[in-house]
Amino acid sequence: MSAAVAVAALALAGEAAAQDLYVRGGAGLDRASQTGISDWSCSGSTPVPSYDCAAGNEASPLRPLRDFEIAPVFELDTGSALAPEVRIERIPEYSPDFALEGRANVDDAGGRRPGSAQRSPLSELLAPLADLPAIGGFETGSLSPFIGGGLGAVRMRTGEARISFPKGGTIVPGEGRVGRAWTVTAGLAVAMGRRSTLELAWRYSDLGTVGTGQGSGRVEWRERGTGTTLNPAPTSVETRTHGFRLSLRYGF
Repeated sequence: MSAAVAVAALALAGEAAAQDLYVRGGAGLDRASQTGISDWSCSGSTPVPSYDCAAGNEASPLRPLRDFEIAPVFELDTGSALAPEVRIERIPEYSPDFALEGRANVDDAGGRRPGSAQRSPLSELLAPLADLPAIGGFETGSLSPFIGGGLGAVRMRTGEARISFPKGGTIVPGEGRVGRAWTVTAGLAVAMGRRSTLELAWRYSDLGTVGTGQGSGRVEWRERGTGTTLNPAPTSVETRTHGFRLSLRYGF
């Protein structure tokens, strides 16, 4: 997905020939900040904007979804200690099922209407990390706080976006996109032995703008059991997450 990131990681690892190499595997939970699906562009009428580029019942742009649920995240990283105080990691992460549940601010007697969608992000980041005790030259025993950040790419697959109404609902098709991503992190490492280290970290990630696709949308009526095909324009979703990771690092 990100050949440039991989090449850079290998090059930097090569510079640290005499330094420690390690692998780190872990899992965590992420939650995305409040967001909503909105029209990608309001400049044209063909194809028709999915949400008409209009204001809803809160005098804000129509946004069918507001909150992502908490989702699991998995990672298996490789890293290298470039110096006693600096490490660099190649971080691939995957979240298999990130559901977006909320209500649409659509004018329709009852006000907000249920909405849902799903996304599955796969990201790969190159992240330098600084071990604070080594930088400050002070002893903390087996505990070592660290900070860091990273840049890379993300492949995001967005599923169908749905809005439910009393007699039916609208469905907008999903789409896969590749974009840029970045992250910042802070955590605490606990030495478990000569080669093993347990890490607990908080991470904030910006996974860029993703969205739904164009065409093959539809409106469905429950009572009739029928539907009408739509050709909606693409939509966009800003995705920013924060959460915690628990992982085990093993050095070679």
